[in-house]
Amino acid sequence: MDQTYSDWELIIVDDGSTDDVESVIRQFAEERIRYLPLEHSGMISKVRNFGLRYAVGSYIAFLDSDDLWKPYKLEFQVSLFNKYPQAAFTFSHAEQFGPGAIPPPPLETFFIGNIFYAQLIEERFVFYPTTLLFKKE
Repeated sequence: MDQTYSDWELIIVDDGSTDDVESVIRQFAEERIRYLPLEHSGMISKVRNFGLRYAVGSYIAFLDSDDLWKPYKLEFQVSLFNKYPQAAFTFSHAEQFGPGAIPPPPLETFFIGNIFYAQLIEERFVFYPTTLLFKKE
């Protein structure tokens, strides 16, 4: 909710949690937040695909319950789409935190192009799903 980019929607897919997350969400009284309960499946792809059906925005990003975003994350990544409209997605650096955190690998400062070759063949990239922002189309 602290994003500097204000044109967002938050779809919370509850995969059978037992911590009364629905009552916590309702305290925000925010119309951009939608709560969608789902019978527990334990399959992240099923949960994400369920939420995607309800998304109305032009871009999609995933934010899991154990992830945090910097306040400027969405604004910066949307600005990249404006600068590079041919891009299908953007992703960024991430850092693990908490007990057992693993330091990130060396960083590229900026990369444009076919990342699949660099990632798969040269083993240069590691990215986390929470850093992805992609076009809904």
